[in-house]
Amino acid sequence: MGPLTRRLVHFSHALNSKDVTSEVVERAKYLLLDYLGVTIAGSLTESSQPVYRMLARSASSGDCAVIGTSSETSPESAALANGAPSIRAW
Repeated sequence: MGPLTRRLVHFSHALNSKDVTSEVVERAKYLLLDYLGVTIAGSLTESSQPVYRMLARSASSGDCAVIGTSSETSPESAALANGAPSIRAW
């Protein structure tokens, strides 16, 4: 883990809900909903299907959801599967 990543992890871990303003919370909710909408829409595109086929063939198991499907997989595979449609939809 690099120094910048380590610093971000320590900052995030020490963060208290009292330290976050209501404006930041509302903006985070908006951005999360935006991400979910884009990812769900992107999960239906043809360009996302190779990632889903790759996951179906892999032996990766876990309890992390693949957005837009009924699949569950490992955290690493879910990050790939959920990231691909969110980028493609832009």
